[in-house]
Amino acid sequence: MMGGLLLAARAQVAASILVASLLVGGAYAFMHSTMQTWATDIVPEARGTAATLFVMFVFIGASIATSSMAGLAGSHRFTSLFMIGAAVTTPLLVVGTIARWRYPGSQPATPAVSA
Repeated sequence: MMGGLLLAARAQVAASILVASLLVGGAYAFMHSTMQTWATDIVPEARGTAATLFVMFVFIGASIATSSMAGLAGSHRFTSLFMIGAAVTTPLLVVGTIARWRYPGSQPATPAVSA
């Protein structure tokens, strides 16, 4: 995702935007499905609540991002818009990776040693 946003920030021509769209879209597809699965796996007895909160925050975050970046898009400052997107992606990448790694369900089970 970050690579796609940085590519789009560097050059706003059809080829780079196409590649950036594929990178960002692919990253979103993998990230969204992983996070959604994780959100429902953390507390199985509250699966409905976890899924609802996950979806709510996805839509709230998207609406905040859209409304806060509308001015940049309206004034054709796409380099700034994509650079801000890459900067916002950095904490998501770091925190999400560390949190998922530390979650006990992310470690493969140790096989039993037979004697």
